Amino acid sequence: MLYAVELATMHMLSLETKSLSLPDAFRMLSMHIADIRTPNPDNYDNGWRDLEISLPAAIKASAHRSASQDLQFDCHGVKVSVAHLIHALVTYSYDTAAVAWDLYGYLVADANVKRVLERLVVLDGDGGSRTAWARPVEGTWAQAAGMLVMEADVTRALTAWARSWFDGLLVPFMTNGGAKSADTISPETSDRLREQLLARDGPITVVGSIVDRSFLGYPTTVDPSHYRAAGALSPAHIIPLAATTNPHLRSLLEIFAGGKVTAAELTRKRINDASNTLLLTHDQIDDLGEFIFSIETDESPAATGYSLRVYTMLTGPSLNGCHDRDDLYFAEYQDEHDNGMRVPLPDPRFCNIHTAIAKVVHGAGAGPAIAAVMSQERTANMQDAAATVEIWGNGGWEYLQRELRCLAANPVDDIDVYDV
Repeated sequence: MLYAVELATMHMLSLETKSLSLPDAFRMLSMHIADIRTPNPDNYDNGWRDLEISLPAAIKASAHRSASQDLQFDCHGVKVSVAHLIHALVTYSYDTAAVAWDLYGYLVADANVKRVLERLVVLDGDGGSRTAWARPVEGTWAQAAGMLVMEADVTRALTAWARSWFDGLLVPFMTNGGAKSADTISPETSDRLREQLLARDGPITVVGSIVDRSFLGYPTTVDPSHYRAAGALSPAHIIPLAATTNPHLRSLLEIFAGGKVTAAELTRKRINDASNTLLLTHDQIDDLGEFIFSIETDESPAATGYSLRVYTMLTGPSLNGCHDRDDLYFAEYQDEHDNGMRVPLPDPRFCNIHTAIAKVVHGAGAGPAIAAVMSQERTANMQDAAATVEIWGNGGWEYLQRELRCLAANPVDDIDVYDV
């Protein structure tokens, strides 16, 4: 990994005066601001698990550099590095160009920030079609980055934009994601999905090959920890149900996906479909929601395979011996008696969006901060309008603060719930 860091540093130095695409330009600037030298973990075996070890120390070290002191925000006592979060968003997003242009549009909307950017960076080409290239007006990208972080308006804008994506995408996706799917859908919907997924995958998890214990004759009340290869299987969402009720999450997901998934597509019917659900044990549902693992696939028409992505060293028993990049196999089901039941494969777009968000969370080192939010809001699922006097406490206040920050940074025209 040390050799990989040296290669990444040499590559960065070779680009210091070059014209770059907008995602690469923001990537270069954020790398200089926080002294990020980590190569893309996807390019190396055990890359994400190695990053889990090295990243906290790197973020802590960057916090001691004077230039990055202002590029942080606090979340329940946990510091989030703005530069690392921006770097992760323009590196691992499903559509990095769409996210980079969203950042650029946010920055130039402020007249003072726009003047600073135009003094330091010039865009060549057609910005309207997102084919423009950026280059330093003079000097190097390192010099441009150093001058940018000396401008209070710029650091304030960068922090506000990064915080809006943290509040509007990462937190609601993770706190209302797979870990709560089994509890946030009706019993009727859960039973329907379970029947469909059993028809598609059989009474066994595609991840870890864990058999539903009811098919082995075990009573459903038996503690699953007593049976390493058996568990109670339930449907879990890939894209969370919160996407149907949270307008900021819907809006940012559409940008994050570059329009390949639209806000109008994120209906309750679409989210509660077999193409957006997996059959997992309860431990696996928790791990999916917390981005311990995800499922990735090639979206080309000829692609048929899925692969497991694992992001942490300590995965526990839920993966049952599976490893990063292991192949996973689903089978599209069609009722042979023509009774109308057709169970589709997991939607590759949904799988890869979930995977991209997992990479952003881990690449930014944002997991501990989101865990702090989850700890505060464990008893309050505010996104599903479950607030009552009994649970209206610190969690509710934190939720409202996040929504106000999102609204200020990313106004949305539509606040309706897509419940069809």
